[in-house]
Amino acid sequence: MRFSRRDFLYLLFPSYMALTCKKQDIPTLTITYPEGNEIISAQEKIVLKWLAFDIDKIDLSYTIDNGKSWTSIVQALNASEEKFEWLTPKINTDGIKIKINTNNTNMVQATSESFEIWQSFIIKFFDYPDLAVVPTKIIIKDKFFDSVAIERKSVDTFTVLSLSCTHAGCTLDKVNDNLECPCHGSVFTENGCVLQGPARSSLSFYTYLFDKDKESLVVFRKAIKNGC
Repeated sequence: MRFSRRDFLYLLFPSYMALTCKKQDIPTLTITYPEGNEIISAQEKIVLKWLAFDIDKIDLSYTIDNGKSWTSIVQALNASEEKFEWLTPKINTDGIKIKINTNNTNMVQATSESFEIWQSFIIKFFDYPDLAVVPTKIIIKDKFFDSVAIERKSVDTFTVLSLSCTHAGCTLDKVNDNLECPCHGSVFTENGCVLQGPARSSLSFYTYLFDKDKESLVVFRKAIKNGC
């Protein structure tokens, strides 16, 4: 028994079958990646994917303001390719969507669910062997991103604390059991709570993804409010 390409699409993507079987003569577009809710690094190459039926050329674009404005990614792409490698923009946002649409008068379009893009940097345990120990605490100073204090609490649980003073942005130093600002004298606990001003706000934690196989952390510039 031989299966056609469309038969495989029906098996893998029931929603595609629902769209195409209803009216076989209606052109359709369906985005299959991103699916929504992903956290992706800025300046990372990802592959946008879609399913197209009876479509010739398409345009790709993205929005970070829920559709009020759109920024072009590529135009007049062959819809039959059904994928496109995209270098994500250098932005920080918790709400970005992709749109695929035909570039003719008979408009057909599809919009992805919302996902996130954040600037990030990778911490490889090979470069910081102390992170292989559980539990452990280390400080990493990165001139391109932010200095951070990392605590490994268990095999797959970490905290990543910003070491930028919330008063004027100076990098904090660890002094005994506290974090102190060398510029204006603010003092914080190891957990980022304010002990002494002029800083008024606690330090923020950053979101991360742990890759066990690669033994690395991807740290995103997405702040998590401190519970101080």
